[in-house]
Amino acid sequence: MSSGYLSPQEKGEHQVILFTFTGKITAAEKKAWNQQILALKKKFGNRVVAITLTGEKTPRNPGT
Repeated sequence: MSSGYLSPQEKGEHQVILFTFTGKITAAEKKAWNQQILALKKKFGNRVVAITLTGEKTPRNPGT
């Protein structure tokens, strides 16, 4: 991971940190990730807002 760090910020400021997962994710990894996200949300409350995006495989013949 090359970044993902927070910087100090003042009231009203925002920071966006993106994580992109590639390849297979096991059920155990999914469970661990979800537990850690829950811990973050409990610690930071409504100051943590998340969006989940799911990528689709590129078709063999894009545009057809």
